[in-house]
Amino acid sequence: MDYAKAKAYALRRLGAKSQHSLELASAMAGKGVEEALVVQIIDELTQAGYVNDRAWLEAFVKHQQLRKHGPRMIIQKLQAKGISSQAAKQAVEEFGQSEMQEEAIQRLLETRYRSKDLTNHLERQKVFAALIRKGFSVNQIQKALNVE
Repeated sequence: MDYAKAKAYALRRLGAKSQHSLELASAMAGKGVEEALVVQIIDELTQAGYVNDRAWLEAFVKHQQLRKHGPRMIIQKLQAKGISSQAAKQAVEEFGQSEMQEEAIQRLLETRYRSKDLTNHLERQKVFAALIRKGFSVNQIQKALNVE
């Protein structure tokens, strides 16, 4: 693929949705664009302001929190997109808000799990396990459920 077609492809992808540079590079490589050309195009798009990895990470983390996902799940999703473990953890620490996570647990308890009898040990365990699968930490869940 030549330069003009590769750049047009990258711009079309960015027009459809904001992407991290790693996602864009992977997609372009999948289309057969040479690695040197991929690097050049991504550098140009970054300088032009079309690719901003920091802003993308911030938006991704905040969006996942609004979807009531915990920090572990967000890190896992970032890693699935090709972000390094260290960068994913740093993004969640930097952009994630622990108060928002506690609110998300409370909202889940008040909505999805409101019909559960949390005084029943078995029901409480099921809710606890579901919140763990959502990616919340044990400490946050215990605090929300008032477990000592």
